Amino acid sequence: MDAAFSKATFERLGKCATERESTTVLSPLVDRLIHLANVLPACQRVAAFRDRWSTKRVSTGLFADRPAGDIDYVRGGQAHWYVYHWGGRWAPQFNIGMFGGSAGERRYLRIGLGFSLTLNSVDPNRDSRLQDLYSLFYTFQRLIREPRERAALIRFMQSGGDWILERDNHVPDRSLTVPEQIVDWVARAERPAGWIFVGRRLSPDIESHLLKLESWPLLMSEIDDCVAGLEPIWRATWNASGD
Repeated sequence: MDAAFSKATFERLGKCATERESTTVLSPLVDRLIHLANVLPACQRVAAFRDRWSTKRVSTGLFADRPAGDIDYVRGGQAHWYVYHWGGRWAPQFNIGMFGGSAGERRYLRIGLGFSLTLNSVDPNRDSRLQDLYSLFYTFQRLIREPRERAALIRFMQSGGDWILERDNHVPDRSLTVPEQIVDWVARAERPAGWIFVGRRLSPDIESHLLKLESWPLLMSEIDDCVAGLEPIWRATWNASGD
């Protein structure tokens, strides 16, 4: 199997100035990533659970593997692409994304759970959908303030990986670097808005990370482990929402 995400791919992405460039420059690799991720055990479990909360059955995998209507399955910005799980715009979303650049610049691949608390959408019902998302986020906050849920999430985060918090104007937030700090910031955030994400970072500038980035089997193992570890709090958020 060919190499996955090498240092050269990060440099190629880093030269992209527009969303269109960023979402197409590595499209064969992103397509393969989606295809392989969709058959991972954790992704299949999450997809099956997601369908319970859908207004109609979803036939695709966890991540859309083709354009869906007028909404592309890969989005991004300057030197950045990302995908979130199918049907996840107005939900706690499993998100995989990549920032490109040269050595010494911000560049990494992320895997984790995010909330897009904005009206940036073509959805005609975006106002009401955003309120629903806020309700889910507040449920998520309440859960991770509870001692048992907080301890379980922190224990998983401490079990491995380089964890980051992303939030508007702080991508990543370099002032919060350990699981306890990250979880407690999210749990206590008042009047949150914009993008909030907790997940693992794989940097091509860290040798142990690069080994995983370049190997499809190792990268898929990392994705499966991260999704499986975040699955309990994601499920609990939906179950507690009462929807």
